[in-house]
Amino acid sequence: MSPGDSETNHGAEGRFDAEARDHGAQLWASQHHRLLAAGGAALLGAAPGAARARRPR
Repeated sequence: MSPGDSETNHGAEGRFDAEARDHGAQLWASQHHRLLAAGGAALLGAAPGAARARRPR
């Protein structure tokens, strides 16, 4: 597939150009899902120990 108007694709343009960004939280999360899963597992693993530490003796 190639651009119909010229040899160079200038990208989409429209009323949302001012809101367009090259980065975002959703993009980062989709590219780093293993890191997020490891962090979540670490939090879940640490939760029982933290709950035990907060109990009065």
